[in-house]
Amino acid sequence: MSQRLKQKTILWLAILTTCLLGVIAVGYYHVAVLEPQAHTYMSSLSTSVSHLKKSCNELALKTEVLLFEKPSATQSEIQANIKTLTKLSSQTRAELNGFKNTSDELRILPFPITSVTYQKSMRLKDQSGHATDQVKEVLDEYDNFLTFLSHYYPAQIRLNDELEAFNAISDLNTLQYDTFRLDSVSTTLQAQGDELLKLPPPQGLGVFIQRFAAANTQSAQGFEALALAFSPPVDSKINEAAKKLEAAAEENDLIRNELFGNSIENTPVLKHISELSEKFARFKF
Repeated sequence: MSQRLKQKTILWLAILTTCLLGVIAVGYYHVAVLEPQAHTYMSSLSTSVSHLKKSCNELALKTEVLLFEKPSATQSEIQANIKTLTKLSSQTRAELNGFKNTSDELRILPFPITSVTYQKSMRLKDQSGHATDQVKEVLDEYDNFLTFLSHYYPAQIRLNDELEAFNAISDLNTLQYDTFRLDSVSTTLQAQGDELLKLPPPQGLGVFIQRFAAANTQSAQGFEALALAFSPPVDSKINEAAKKLEAAAEENDLIRNELFGNSIENTPVLKHISELSEKFARFKF
């Protein structure tokens, strides 16, 4: 065998040996490093999903109970319920952040992976990213819904109280020395209606908010007209203002007793909240 042939043989043997060692090293890395990492990752992700689903289910249940099964009559009870739901929403968001942090722990490697477990982990990481975005969107929508409720309920109570107080008056002439308060009520009702219109409307509630704001404006104009009717007192103007307020009261009764409940029950955000935990149904560990 010539010297040159021997050198080529040695070179090829060296190359084959290097490739064999590389294959062994890659195999060892997949078995000894990637497989344990993947198992640990999936275990942590499974625990995080379990906590998040529990939080989502509790939020859905409390929303159903506090908003529909146990309607509150007083403003303090209503605000307490909204505070409870806001706290649960924050807790769910905290669980979501923990879930995202766990999901982000897996590295996407820049070379082909033969480990079946690691490949499964990468698919779970991809699913987790989509689920995180979807849940965050629903929670943002829900928080906006709670913000609306925290403004609507006090405004509704104030509007209803003022209209009921007016309807309870048997002699409107007793108001001729109370025009300052009538003007104040008018200003307050107009302001609270305008404030609601400034809020981002929850999905499906835009038309209802506009109608409720219009009812506040209608009432505000009625109280303003009543105050002007006493400066000086003119019976025809007093009666005209009273008719405006009676019409506003009828509209408010319709809004409070029928339209509000129908609008809330049909708003998409409540359906989305009830289905939050289903976003993790496809997760297979």
